[in-house]
Amino acid sequence: MDLPRSAGPVRPSYDVFVLLGLVFALLAPSAATAAEDGLTLQEAVSRGLREGYGAKIARLLTGQAEDGYREMRGAYLPHVYVSSGAGFSNRREQKLVALDENFEVKEYGLAALASDQGWLNFVVEQQVFDATQWKNMEREKLAAEAARISENDERERVAHQVTGQFAEIVRLQRLADQATLQVEDARWLDKQAAALLEAGRALQADREFVGLHLAEAEMEATARKAEARNALSTLWGSISGGEETAAPLRVADRLPETDQISAAAAEEAVVSAPDVRVLELRRRMEEANVGAASARRLPTLGLRAGYSHYGADRFDLFKDEWRVGIDLRVPIFDGFEAKSAIAGAVKGVEIARLRYHSLLESKRNRVRELMRKLDAADQRLQLARRRAVSSRERQRLTDLRMQSERATVDEALSARERSVRDAREATNSYFTRFEVWTALQHEMGRLSAAVLGSRGAP
Repeated sequence: MDLPRSAGPVRPSYDVFVLLGLVFALLAPSAATAAEDGLTLQEAVSRGLREGYGAKIARLLTGQAEDGYREMRGAYLPHVYVSSGAGFSNRREQKLVALDENFEVKEYGLAALASDQGWLNFVVEQQVFDATQWKNMEREKLAAEAARISENDERERVAHQVTGQFAEIVRLQRLADQATLQVEDARWLDKQAAALLEAGRALQADREFVGLHLAEAEMEATARKAEARNALSTLWGSISGGEETAAPLRVADRLPETDQISAAAAEEAVVSAPDVRVLELRRRMEEANVGAASARRLPTLGLRAGYSHYGADRFDLFKDEWRVGIDLRVPIFDGFEAKSAIAGAVKGVEIARLRYHSLLESKRNRVRELMRKLDAADQRLQLARRRAVSSRERQRLTDLRMQSERATVDEALSARERSVRDAREATNSYFTRFEVWTALQHEMGRLSAAVLGSRGAP
């Protein structure tokens, strides 16, 4: 607003203060002034869990573990195979003439004389009892379950990464929106300083400092917008899974509620966290290894049946054979292999038990520390918001005093710089608190459920 040289005091433009009010509305978690269209956090996390590299690898690892269990379980299903030893022998027509036990002359074909397999064999095998195999199969079943829970742990890691990247974009977008409003306010002050200088009520140095303030505000707005675009590109690369699709222009300025968590709920969540459950299953797998090592001392039993057709005349001239029998193995001495295997497996159980309790205690301490940090972040956020509101009010009053010749342009500029700094601190304090909240939810293994609701449950 230009001031004539003989003009009296001029009121500040309250449209500017309305715009500044919108700045602080952006500090609220459910900012209604932000763009509602754009990529939401729920969509980003869902896409990351569906298309992200980490989530895809985790699903494949789960399937691989389940395939291993099915492979081990297949040992107790019948095995059927056909083999063939057919071929050419230049000794096929040659015979061995010998006397049998009755001193009768017999002829034997040389081509099949040393063969214990026919030219065509059909064999069926069935494992009846093998305790070692049973224990190994139990271990593989636990390994498959551990892989499934590890997939849930990977889902939590992906959700934590995507949520952090998304929140950073929202922070940069809010700072960019604030910087845009600050540019408008700096332009208003620049016009006031020019009018006051023309009226002889301000110095040229004041005018220069206001111009620098405007240039800095414009540079800040440009930089924040560029940072937000780069951060959005990084997020899209994390959740697109390599698909060549265009990233959205903006993310929706909506983040989940960040309520406090009771100590009882935190303890329950820690015990059932995916990484804790995985270590519990690892301990049970080691116990299965002890059972498998002990089972080496037990006999094994299998059944075998088959049919062979020998083709060429064999020994006493029969051409085929049916066989049915058992395969019984009773260990007597194995060079202390089983004893050493049992001792090693027992140590593995103790190692797994210690790792489980170590992780559980570490997570409890970490959760308690994050809950303490969340309380402290709450207090800092409230103070930062109060300070931001006070700074804005001080700026408004300073503008009024400047126009009534009771404050200088330099004082108005200083009030703005403090207001900008405190507004930015309030915004950063909110996202610092949100970062602590996401870390707490991730530590408890509940972040994907907190973001996606029932869709985030494993």
